[in-house]
Amino acid sequence: MRVGQSGVYHLRSSYEDELDAVAKFCAGIGIQSVGIIHSDDSFGQGSRKHLVNALKALGVEALPAMPVARDNPNVAAVAASCAAAVSVSDRRACVVLLMISRPMSAVAKELREVQKIALPIFAMSFVATRSVSADVIPHLEGLGIVSAFPLPRISSADMSRQFRADCDRFGAIDLVSSPTAFEGYFYGSVIAKTGAESRSQVNQSLLAGLRVYDQSIKFGADMVGYKHLEFVRKSYDGKLKS
Repeated sequence: MRVGQSGVYHLRSSYEDELDAVAKFCAGIGIQSVGIIHSDDSFGQGSRKHLVNALKALGVEALPAMPVARDNPNVAAVAASCAAAVSVSDRRACVVLLMISRPMSAVAKELREVQKIALPIFAMSFVATRSVSADVIPHLEGLGIVSAFPLPRISSADMSRQFRADCDRFGAIDLVSSPTAFEGYFYGSVIAKTGAESRSQVNQSLLAGLRVYDQSIKFGADMVGYKHLEFVRKSYDGKLKS
């Protein structure tokens, strides 16, 4: 949880912000119960707890915990358990996957291809790797992802255009579709903007506000300089679309 710690500068919305957005989106489209499959570690457990509370505040039921072990031995069993739980519910349901891209994809494949679940499936921003963002993966078609940055492939912002140009210049055009690659570029651009200054000047510049390409970065009391959240979906052609 971010508390506005002095000297710590955040350049994106938090994971808690993402989970709140997922809860609001689910409630907004009429979802009444949510199956939450999460990694069986501190991140997955903490994320599930936050999402459960956010859903509860909006009157949406969270189904019992469904953890997946780190080495994924129980993916099939968890997917079957999730399918059973959402199938017996007489409420409109969806599934949220709180785990990194590889196990997320494995669980989604079990849900779609084995359990034949056609319900909406949502995931967090960090799963939007190059492969998930660009490759044709039939079992991920329709996957909803909450993104903490605009889609760099289609954004008209100057920073996005420069990112695309640099990807082309360095022979990395396959990264153009990846929000996670753009996230790193965004951080690097801000660091480059302040890198020539002394530490004290950097602190003053950051607090006063920066303009990197056409992007305004202004740190508030929570020390977050850039906040953006949008839902994107994985299309039939493999690309993420707004």
